[in-house]
Amino acid sequence: MKVVKFTALAALFVAVFVASIGFNVLAHEGAHYAVADLGGNHPEMHFTQPDDNISGFLSAESNIAYVQYESEHSETVGTDAAIAVAGPLANLVIACLGLLFYFGANRSDVSKILLLVLITASFVSFGVNILPISPNDGFYVWQFLF
Repeated sequence: MKVVKFTALAALFVAVFVASIGFNVLAHEGAHYAVADLGGNHPEMHFTQPDDNISGFLSAESNIAYVQYESEHSETVGTDAAIAVAGPLANLVIACLGLLFYFGANRSDVSKILLLVLITASFVSFGVNILPISPNDGFYVWQFLF
């Protein structure tokens, strides 16, 4: 009986983990799109199919979704930095909202674990994307600042 319960819980954990990553990617790219659209940069959202091999899917060059927009400048300007920082900030907002739900009301142990999965995925996504390393968003933000 306990094996069945554990297997169902593990399947739920994996499903929430995959869904939280997908949700973070869509929110992240949606934020880029919204800020680019507000700036009149005519953004386009693109979705790609992952490669057949897992190493290509997990590489820094592969994107599940990405936004392209028109820019009149060859160097990074304030508008580009605002578009770049919007994605990681969306992940940070998701993490903070998850924390509010986590501490908000009495929750079962399972729901707390699942919320922690969402919170962790969101904070990791924020942290990785804000790093000042190309092709991360943080590269363009830091390039503008310094």
